[in-house]
Amino acid sequence: MDERIYDIGEAAHSSEAYYSNVYFDNSNLVIPYVNFGLVEHPLNPRSDRAIYVDFAYILCTGLVYLKVLSGVLLGRREDAGHILYFGGLQMDGPPELIDFEVGCKSAYVYLLPDSRLSNSIWVAVDGPLRNLDAETVAAFFRAERMPESIRRFMD
Repeated sequence: MDERIYDIGEAAHSSEAYYSNVYFDNSNLVIPYVNFGLVEHPLNPRSDRAIYVDFAYILCTGLVYLKVLSGVLLGRREDAGHILYFGGLQMDGPPELIDFEVGCKSAYVYLLPDSRLSNSIWVAVDGPLRNLDAETVAAFFRAERMPESIRRFMD
């Protein structure tokens, strides 16, 4: 599979994103995202508005610190140095907005070969604005299209 891989930098804009089936161990974090936004990034150099990716994976390696909502799952914030902020609407149960604080050595956004970029948001839930096929979204969250380069971090 010919995915596109980018350093995430400070570009993450995930407040309007959807995610499910997050993988976490003591050194790696993988978040499958639908509608992941990027600002001031090689894919979108603009600072005044995000560009949205329909399907992407966030990979954080060398985890030092992980906080989800108010619970620290790994490490101490003061040991992390730089903190990245992610979040969005988790789709594992009843949809709920959840925030992450991540301290890691490296963080990347992986786009699939057919990932699409848009100036408008991608809507993955039922309603009049939905613009993503329900089965395609479900298959993505079931990891059916996950690249081997991501899977190897989950072994």
